[in-house]
Amino acid sequence: MRYTIYIILMIITFGLAHLKNARLLIDAEHNAGNMGEYIGGVFLAPLLVQAIIYGVAIMFSKTKKVNFFRCSNWVLGVMLLGNVFSFVNYSLPRHLTLPGAQITVTVPNRGWKIQELKQTKMLVSGNIHIIAERHSQDELGIHALTDIEQYSRHIFGEKYDKDIYQVYQCKAQNFQCGLQNVAIQLKNQTETQVLYVYLLDKTSVIQLTAIINEDNFAKDYETFKEILNSVTDAAL
Repeated sequence: MRYTIYIILMIITFGLAHLKNARLLIDAEHNAGNMGEYIGGVFLAPLLVQAIIYGVAIMFSKTKKVNFFRCSNWVLGVMLLGNVFSFVNYSLPRHLTLPGAQITVTVPNRGWKIQELKQTKMLVSGNIHIIAERHSQDELGIHALTDIEQYSRHIFGEKYDKDIYQVYQCKAQNFQCGLQNVAIQLKNQTETQVLYVYLLDKTSVIQLTAIINEDNFAKDYETFKEILNSVTDAAL
């Protein structure tokens, strides 16, 4: 019976560890070190912890006879409870504030982080990178969604193409929302979608630039839309 319990606990432990570290697999294509971290976190850590605890138990046992499977089942049970708590905590939505744009967004889990690159803070998770800036409407000359086309002509100059930089309406519950979806190819031949989003309130324009890799784009785009719809003004 203890062998069956051991196998079941191992499978569940590996499964929860995989869910917790799945983002490392997404990034592994661009950072080979993440694959090693994934293997260590999912497979090696549970096995090593069992061996270490079993060795310690033998050292402190008066009879020096400790059943490996009984010891491991206790260890895996404790690890399982810890992984369940960690997974639930990781999966809960949370609010993050981007101070440069003075906005607060709701992200789906704790895999989302605010990182700083060249004094620019961005929201990052897996294949999605979001940069946010706030400007006055007078500064950009954008007072309505219809002004975005003229602004794009000015910014992109000769590279501007009306079909490529076509403006679509998007959903953001607290703002007027316009979006441009542009496909580009990076130097490493990676296909990437760049989303230029303009959120308008009474006086400001909040610019969001979202960079999303083609890999798993449909799912990542849905996640981005949920984040976009959650934007609130942190300046109020």
